[in-house]
Amino acid sequence: MSELKACPFCNNSTDFLIERIDLSSSVVICQGMVDEHCACLARGPIGLQDDDGEEQPGKAAAIREWNSRALPKGYALVPVDQLKKIHRDLDACQKLIWANMRGCDPAYYEDALVSLAHIEAMLAAAQEVE
Repeated sequence: MSELKACPFCNNSTDFLIERIDLSSSVVICQGMVDEHCACLARGPIGLQDDDGEEQPGKAAAIREWNSRALPKGYALVPVDQLKKIHRDLDACQKLIWANMRGCDPAYYEDALVSLAHIEAMLAAAQEVE
């Protein structure tokens, strides 16, 4: 199944099932393990049949749809709770740096502000999805 990109939820790249839904469509289902006890079971969008010559109708479209939602190389999903904790910790560090600016490189403070702004934007985007 090397034609499928890794699952964006569990990062599995080997254990997939392509299930036929009806006479014209299929869907990719990830059977990778999130941990030792539970399967991921992420489902891709339903792929509709491309042409009448397909052995398994919709398989090529299901794979194409699955791959279009995979995370780009170098990216990772981060739980919102973890992002909130990083934001709190960084905010506390930024405030401590500001309070003790004597002898401190102002670039650290500016970098912290930029990072906080990036995290706030990610948190705002996560709230829009909910």
